[in-house]
Amino acid sequence: PSSLSLSSSLLSSPFLLAPSSLCPFQHEYRTMAAFIMATIVHNFPAGQEACLHGNLIATCLELLDAVMYPLLVQWAVICLGAMWKEYDPARWCGVRDSAHEKLYPLLSHPHPEVRAAVVYALASFISSQGVERGEHAAQIDQAV
Repeated sequence: PSSLSLSSSLLSSPFLLAPSSLCPFQHEYRTMAAFIMATIVHNFPAGQEACLHGNLIATCLELLDAVMYPLLVQWAVICLGAMWKEYDPARWCGVRDSAHEKLYPLLSHPHPEVRAAVVYALASFISSQGVERGEHAAQIDQAV
């Protein structure tokens, strides 16, 4: 798990955050890193847990502002959906970060792939893992 935690820092590494003149392909590299992280957390609870501790949700939410790079946004959103799927701790992290409010404007994104990714992520966000859900969780689902 420690190597997975370190892997989640790929998206926010100083190399990839450098000005475009220093790293002309930074968005392509970040897109590849988002794809890799989405693959790591897809149906893999140990990967979800490690990436949750590596602050992957906050990193992906920051990438939503990269409107000029729809493929990067698409994979960041898919990564969020994979993090939330059947993993309530990540879901609650998304609630604390108001992730659903940040995803909602992307439902009108000009690229249909981004819109489809948002639908997947929001569906993962509101899906319930267990039968024992409190009133607060139900209120959040209703708000989304």
